[in-house]
Amino acid sequence: MGLLLARIIPLPFIVVNYTAGVSRSVKPWNYIWTSAVGGIPHYVAAALLFVGASRKYLILLVSGGIVLLVVWTLGYLFNSHVQRLKRWAH
Repeated sequence: MGLLLARIIPLPFIVVNYTAGVSRSVKPWNYIWTSAVGGIPHYVAAALLFVGASRKYLILLVSGGIVLLVVWTLGYLFNSHVQRLKRWAH
């Protein structure tokens, strides 16, 4: 959670990347997913500036975000269900 907060707070990414990279307590998977989630605000803002933030593109961006959120949620639920089945089988 701390790494995610460090990614969202407007700190220079290079500082967060090097600190997380040399820290032995940060697992590779945590580093990858916090990088992806922490970069979303930057990439969305850059995309909106690039396309001129027109209403048409904003609607497409929001609907794409909703689809992405649904896919992530379904993936999480599926993964937790599989993990429960694995624990039950052992």
